Amino acid sequence: MRLRYLALCAMSLGAAASSTSLPQRIHPVDAFTAARARLAENHRRLRKGERVARAAAKSAAIPSGPLQVRFPDPRLDAYDVLHYALDLKIDPWNYNRRIQGSVEVTLTPTGPKLYELVLQLEDHMSATAVTRIGGGAELFDQANDQIVVELAQPLRAGEVATLRIDYEGTPLVSGFGAFDVYWDRAEPVVWTLSEPEGAHYWWPCKDRPDDKASAEISVTMDDLFVVGSNGLLLSVDDNGDGTATHNWAIDYAIPSYLVSVTATDFVLIEDSYDLLSGGTLPLTYYTWPESEEPARIDLQALPGMLRTFEEEWGDYPYATEKYGHAEFPWGGGMEHATLTSYGTYFYTGDHYFDWIMAHELAHQWWGDMVTCATWDDIWLNEGFATWGEAIWTEGAGGESAYLSYMQMLAADSFDGPIYAPDYTFNNTVYDKGAWVLHMLRGIVGRETVMAILRQWGSDYAYEAATTADFTALAAAVAGEDLDWFFDPWLYQPGRPDYQYSVDLTPIPGDSTRVDLQITQVQNGVNPYRMPIAVRLARSGQGDVFATLDNSQTSEAFELRIEGTVTAVEMDPDGYILADFREM
Repeated sequence: MRLRYLALCAMSLGAAASSTSLPQRIHPVDAFTAARARLAENHRRLRKGERVARAAAKSAAIPSGPLQVRFPDPRLDAYDVLHYALDLKIDPWNYNRRIQGSVEVTLTPTGPKLYELVLQLEDHMSATAVTRIGGGAELFDQANDQIVVELAQPLRAGEVATLRIDYEGTPLVSGFGAFDVYWDRAEPVVWTLSEPEGAHYWWPCKDRPDDKASAEISVTMDDLFVVGSNGLLLSVDDNGDGTATHNWAIDYAIPSYLVSVTATDFVLIEDSYDLLSGGTLPLTYYTWPESEEPARIDLQALPGMLRTFEEEWGDYPYATEKYGHAEFPWGGGMEHATLTSYGTYFYTGDHYFDWIMAHELAHQWWGDMVTCATWDDIWLNEGFATWGEAIWTEGAGGESAYLSYMQMLAADSFDGPIYAPDYTFNNTVYDKGAWVLHMLRGIVGRETVMAILRQWGSDYAYEAATTADFTALAAAVAGEDLDWFFDPWLYQPGRPDYQYSVDLTPIPGDSTRVDLQITQVQNGVNPYRMPIAVRLARSGQGDVFATLDNSQTSEAFELRIEGTVTAVEMDPDGYILADFREM
C-alpha cells in the first residue's frame, strides 16, 4: 500500500515500453445507446434516493470506524482456513450500499478437536444462516463482531469441513474504506480496501494476515458493470434479468485483507509480459474510460518493472494467473493479489507516479507472496516494497539513481520503532524500513542482500512470516551474526548522530597519517555499532577507501595512507541513516 502520492517527486526513468493492445469496451456498439439510457435512469434514481436518505429524520452520514488493529481472539488459532468461496449480490444504485452474500469456508482444525468455530463479521452485517455442507444447519450466535458456531459434529485433527454462512447488511466504512461505493461519476464505482482488518466489515472471514487461503469470488450486479477481482476470470454469466455474475478464482493462498472487488464501467486495456521462467503473463488493466489515454502511456513502464523484479527476486509469484490494475477513487494504491487497486489520480500520462506503480508491483513478492505474520511486522510488507521502488530505479537508471532515491527517503527523524510501530502505516515503517534493507546491502554487499531476498521468497512462499524469521534467515544466508545491526535499527527508535574530527599529518616517504575521532551524540541508543565507509582523496592520485568498525560512543582511528591525503569524506555513498558533522 502507498498512502502518499504527492510527497515525493518521482524520477521518470522510463523502463522499456511494451506495445499495448487497443482497449476494448465492454458493451457492443449496437447496445451502447440503450445501456447509456439505462445508466442515466439509474443515476437519477440513485441521486433521488440519496436526497431522500439525507433528508430523513432518522438518517445519518455513513459512520466511519477508526483504523485499529484488534488484539486477536485466541479461538481463531483453533483452525486453519484452506479456501473461501465468496458469493456477493451488490446493487450499486442503492444509496444504502446494502449487500447480500454467502461465504463457504473450508477449514481444518489445528488441534486434536474443534467444537466451536469463531469467524469475524462486523455487527452492522447480519449472519442469517450457517450450514455445514454435506450436513445440516448449525447453531450460531453473533455478537461483538464475531459469529460463534457450535458445531453439531466436532471436527477431529486432519478432518476438513466446509461451512456456508449467509449474511446481509450495510457495511460500515472503516479504516481506509473496507467496502464503499463512489458516486461522483456517471457510473458508480464499487471498491474494497480491507487492510489491515477491514475484510470482516463486508464478509465473514478470519481477518488475520497469518492465515492464507485460496479463494473464489463471484459478484452479481447490474450487467452495465465490469467486475475485477483476484486471480483468473472464469466466466461472466448473463442472468437474463439485467444482471450478470462475474466468477473469479485465485488458486494461490492469500490473506483475507487481499481479497478485493472493484466494479464500474471499465475499459479493458490488455498487454502481456514474457516471464523469465517461460510462458506469457497476461497484463490486464481495468480503467475508467476518462483515464484511458494517460493510463495507456503510464502502463508502458510496467513490463520493465516486472523484468527488474524477476531478475532480482525470482519468478513473478502468480505466474499462472495475471497481473493488472483496477482503477479506484482513492489517494493511494493497494496491492491486492494479482490486481492492484490503483488510485485514479496516478494516471497522468507523463510517468510521474511510476514509483507508486513499482511499489505496488513489488508487493506481489513482499506482502502478498510473503505476508507479515502480525501487523507489528508490517515493515516486512511496506519497507520491502518501498525499497523495491529504489531497486526499480536502479534497474532503470543505475546505481547512482538508486543512491539518490534512498537519500530522498532519509528523513531527519522517524517516530517510534520499525517493529511494532506507533502507527501501522507511518513513514518509519515505509522509509526507515526500506533503509534497513539499504544499510544491510551496505554491510553484506549487493549480491548477498539479493540472495537473502530470494531465499526469503523461497522459504516463505505463500506463507506468513515474522521479523525474527527474517533476521534469522538473513544471518544464515550472510554467514554471520547480524543481531548487532538488526536489534537497534528494528526494535528501537532513533538513528545515530555522528560528530567527527580529522587530523592529517604528512609522513616522510610520501604518505599521510590520518587521525579520525568519531563521537556519537544521539539520545537513545548509544552507541550504534556500524561499519562506516571513508573516502580519502589524495593529491595527484586516486581515492582510497577504508571501512571503520565503529562501536563506541567516542572512538579514535588511525590510518596510514600512501600519498598526500587532502580530504576525508564519511559514508560517501550514503549507506548509513545518520548525520555526519565535522567538528
